[in-house]
Amino acid sequence: MPKDAFYFKHDANASSDLKLKAVKKNYGWEGCGWFWFLIELLRGQDDYKLEYSQLTWDALADDMGCPPEKVKGYIDYCVDVKLFEKNSTHFSSHRLRRDMKSLDETRELRREAGISSARKRLTINTVSTNAKQLSNNGSTIRVDKSRVDKSRVDIPDFIDKELWGNFLEMRRKLRRPATIKAQELLIKDLEKLKAAGHNPSNVIEQSIKNSWQGFFPLKESNGAHKRNPQKLTPRDAYTKSTNDNV
Repeated sequence: MPKDAFYFKHDANASSDLKLKAVKKNYGWEGCGWFWFLIELLRGQDDYKLEYSQLTWDALADDMGCPPEKVKGYIDYCVDVKLFEKNSTHFSSHRLRRDMKSLDETRELRREAGISSARKRLTINTVSTNAKQLSNNGSTIRVDKSRVDKSRVDIPDFIDKELWGNFLEMRRKLRRPATIKAQELLIKDLEKLKAAGHNPSNVIEQSIKNSWQGFFPLKESNGAHKRNPQKLTPRDAYTKSTNDNV
């Protein structure tokens, strides 16, 4: 049972309440004791209500030391003087439910604040632990600012994206993947070939078919190249096409 199962607000001047004075007049001090006994029972319920039924009168009769019909009569009287309220199935105390609602909301806010605080402490402890591990391992993280935000290459509109991807895949299969810098230089080669009148898509397809790591002028109708590259090994063609170890 929770440690606060029977907690409820109790005004210091409750005995001066006119409603309780009416109970005392009709039921004596015993009636006042019954009232607080019932408040304690209501407080112990999850919804702060008790069933308004014969079963309840029978169950309370022994504790209150009176017949079941007197229990019902007493509760009905408390309803009449507005100490309790009831419907067809339950009775409760409006004052108790109001006070407990405020208390429950305050506790829920404190609970959420505690969870948030615990999460923050966990995050701080995790970061601190990771930092200590890096320090103990002598690890230093260095950031190459020249590479920040350059994890990809912007492909111009004149280049077919699917063909470009096929070309890069071919390079990877040759175990000569194109670096970011290599791709930038290859795009410049395509721009030059395009300016010279060569269709970029045809140039890319030509390199894919011949497993060339660079781009070259297209073959003329007689089968010759405008620029007749020698049949090179993948490594030599790579070196020749970039002139910069691309």
